[in-house]
Amino acid sequence: MKKIVVPSFLIFIVVCVSAQDNASIKPGAVWPDTQGNHINAHGGGILSHNGVYYWFGESRPVKGEKDRTNYGVGCYSSKDLLNWKNEGLALRVINDTSSLLQPGCVIERPKVIYNKKTKKFVMWFHHELKGQGYKAALTGVAVSDNVTGPYKYIRSVRPNADIWPVNFPEEFKKTSAGENDLKSWSDEWVKAVKEGLFVRRDFSGGQMARDMTLYVDSDGRAWHVHSSEENMTLHFSELTDDYLDFTGKYYRVLPGESNEAPAIFFASGKYFMFTSGTTGWKPNPGRLATADKLTGEWTPLGNPCRGTEDENKVTFGSQSTFVLQVPGITNSFIYLGDRWIPEDLANSRHIWLPVEWESSIPVIKWVDEFTIDKSGVKILKTKAVQVSSSNILTEKEIAEGWKLLFDGKTSSGWISAKTGKFPASGWEIKDGVLSVNPELKKEGEGGDIVSTGIYRNFELSVDFMYTKGANSGIKYFINTEAENGSLASIGCEYQILDDVNHPDAKAGFEGNRTLAGLYDLLPPANKHDNGPDKWNTAKIVVNGNKVQHWLNGYMTVGYERGTPAWRELVAKSKFKPVKGFGEASEGRILLQDHGNKVFFRNMKIREF
Repeated sequence: MKKIVVPSFLIFIVVCVSAQDNASIKPGAVWPDTQGNHINAHGGGILSHNGVYYWFGESRPVKGEKDRTNYGVGCYSSKDLLNWKNEGLALRVINDTSSLLQPGCVIERPKVIYNKKTKKFVMWFHHELKGQGYKAALTGVAVSDNVTGPYKYIRSVRPNADIWPVNFPEEFKKTSAGENDLKSWSDEWVKAVKEGLFVRRDFSGGQMARDMTLYVDSDGRAWHVHSSEENMTLHFSELTDDYLDFTGKYYRVLPGESNEAPAIFFASGKYFMFTSGTTGWKPNPGRLATADKLTGEWTPLGNPCRGTEDENKVTFGSQSTFVLQVPGITNSFIYLGDRWIPEDLANSRHIWLPVEWESSIPVIKWVDEFTIDKSGVKILKTKAVQVSSSNILTEKEIAEGWKLLFDGKTSSGWISAKTGKFPASGWEIKDGVLSVNPELKKEGEGGDIVSTGIYRNFELSVDFMYTKGANSGIKYFINTEAENGSLASIGCEYQILDDVNHPDAKAGFEGNRTLAGLYDLLPPANKHDNGPDKWNTAKIVVNGNKVQHWLNGYMTVGYERGTPAWRELVAKSKFKPVKGFGEASEGRILLQDHGNKVFFRNMKIREF
């Protein structure tokens, strides 16, 4: 991060709340430690060691202070990632005007890794000297025998002096006449930067090192990844076996693309990296890149955020700092970011968000609240969904791949589950709404309808309204061809029910036949029902065998098909006689006619 004006006197003003156990994570809210104080560990990262998590971060100045760093690097510990104990300062500034680490310097983005060979804990950080702004562009290193410190400061350097990058062509090593006089951001200047303008300039004194992270690969090799070349290019620099120095082996990554705030993780055989642009304290659109090898080539994949247009422009008001592996869960991660408050840095907010997957691409979506337990991430609350009766996709939805399942005017895209034709009666299309209307039903007509499309991995959104005492449902993985007739409507069901007035709500087991549950299998949680004769929004997300049910912006059910637990659940339900129930790889969407008046609109789907 960049320039900030800060005061000389010390006033301890921090956000405090009553000390109590945290049951969840609320991105952007005050996050109290076990003493009730907002966690002051910014731009940091998490180290897991012996069953405990340690959060290292910038111990930032509170409102009213002048000097940039009066303290050092803070450390917090936790066993559940929710409740954090303040372990104090792991690395302290040195109260000596001859020290590079004196009060008033800048310490940013500290990361700690453990060296199994030396049994030492090693900390690296971005370091700027007192009174020099961001001119020094150093990286500092410190070491400790204990995870919480104290860490002994060793030195600060510009790495890789007198060494060319491994992937630096021979022709780039020659200085061109007048290259240092080029106008910044001109086409000629950008071309020169990509071809190593600043690498050549800083060759003798060492390469610049600003925003940084550390990454230990599966072979135990540690890499120092930092913004270099005036923040225009990332450098991936290999560390020595003891992690305390540079080997001299380094690579340029995404040259001339102006990235900072790198956060790296490995999933499904590929490396991924979140970064940001370079706009100082102001947030900007997030960036995502991927590579088969850590040292590249790295391929940009665009903005990983999946929010509103305004949210995507600012990465939900945050800047990346780290990616945390969810304990014990393969390919499950949490994005860690900071929402900077320049005038009160200590109270900058922590933006932790679950990483989701669109096919093989990691994405970030806003949630208001989630928790982490032994089974992984559980989303407790997301943004409320505003419904509309227009049955029209926005430009943004079209760009995201959404398609309408109902045009608001015709039955196009829907047929009877048994006859292959849309029912002649029993269903009504009126005023942009598709409804089950038993009053119009003739004998032998009506019945469940299914989509003509077949879907595998998808996100389905449907507005629905049930009347008093009504029963219906949205089913998926329906195979009308194979099941032929009596089983044509069998499949996993998002239950639609008036829980108050329909007797089925009290049937089944522990509420597994109630609204937004998985019918006869799993009861819903966090249910926010608007009630009868009011519009609600259902969402069903299928990604492989993992499925979620949502109601009005809250996740109510999450499960995984095909597992021993799933088959045990089915064996205890009414679906026990159905071979392989719920394990089809693809199928149709079904709207249920249960003889009660129910309304549907804004039915849309996107496939992954």
